[in-house]
Amino acid sequence: REFMALSDLSTEQKLWFRNIIDHQERLEKEVSLLHNEMIALFDVLWGASGFYANEQIKRLTVIATVGLPLAFWTSFFGMNFEVLPFREKWLFAAGLSAMILSVVSVIIYLRRVGVVGSRANKSAKQFSSQLK
Repeated sequence: REFMALSDLSTEQKLWFRNIIDHQERLEKEVSLLHNEMIALFDVLWGASGFYANEQIKRLTVIATVGLPLAFWTSFFGMNFEVLPFREKWLFAAGLSAMILSVVSVIIYLRRVGVVGSRANKSAKQFSSQLK
C-alpha cells in the first residue's frame, strides 16, 4: 500500500497491485484459520490420549488394589511362627478363607464405588463413540 501511494503507477498497475494485496490478505486469514483449527485438533488429540492413559492407570490401580490383601496375607503367613499357620487343618482353612474373603470384599467395594463394572466401562465407551 505504501509502495502504491509513493510511486507513479498507472491505473492498471494500481489495480494489479490492489488485486495482489487482496489475495495476500485472504491467504493470511486462511492460514490463520487453519492454524487455529490445527491447534484445536491437537487439543482433541491430547485430550483423547490423556483419557486413554487415565483408563490404563485406573486398570493398573485396580489390579494393585485387588492384589494388596493377598500380599498382606502371604507376608503374614510366610513368617516363621511355630504354630501358624498350617499345623492344623482348621488353621489352613481359616487362612485360606481370610485370603479369599479379603479379595472378594475389595472387589465388591470397588464395584459399589463404581471403579469396576458397568458404570466405569460406560464412560469409556461413551467417550470413544463421541470421537468417531
